[in-house]
Amino acid sequence: MICSHVNFETPDRLKLPGLLFEPKEKTNKVLISLHGNGNASVFYRPEGTNSMAEELDKIGVSYFPFNNRGAHYVTKFKWLENGVKKEVKYGTAFELIKESVLDIDAAIKYLHSRGFSEFYLIGHSTGANKICVYDRYQKNNPVSKYILLGGGDDTGLYYQDMGAKKFFATMDRCKGEIFRGHGRKLVPANITGSIMSYQSLFDTINPDGDYIRFRSMKP
Repeated sequence: MICSHVNFETPDRLKLPGLLFEPKEKTNKVLISLHGNGNASVFYRPEGTNSMAEELDKIGVSYFPFNNRGAHYVTKFKWLENGVKKEVKYGTAFELIKESVLDIDAAIKYLHSRGFSEFYLIGHSTGANKICVYDRYQKNNPVSKYILLGGGDDTGLYYQDMGAKKFFATMDRCKGEIFRGHGRKLVPANITGSIMSYQSLFDTINPDGDYIRFRSMKP
């Protein structure tokens, strides 16, 4: 088995890192892994990552775990645009789950350039939710199968922890801040107990939003 550290670019110019595990015998099949939110990264759990790669190697499937833009609580992405240095903050604190469509499409495009043509998606925790969102917005995508591992229910957990009154008051506050152009401003810690922007918190807790749309999946 061969392991390579790779980087690929999303349509909105973010460069994401990943690990590509390939069997010695050439294969066109690859399992793409999506991690959850919080301080997540595919580089912090080598035992689990290596074990998965080794099992897939036995059946002739490559493995591609990568850090999507929701990795870590806060991540800085830097690039040059027409000679000008650009910088933007991402990570769980600023992510919108629909943006995962850009990340997955970019991963597939990169892998296609490496000779792969049969794609599978596996997602753990919020990674499972991201697969559902991807399926919803990219109906005619090239992925053959999905694997959902313990999809996240942060919406329900926030409601349980906050209670109805605080939950809906927080939703209203988030909507107000987003309307005033402060969506990327961090929410006070006494509201969430975690590092979250108003836009990302609303994206996560909105009962009518994308985060909890486990439906309309491919058979």
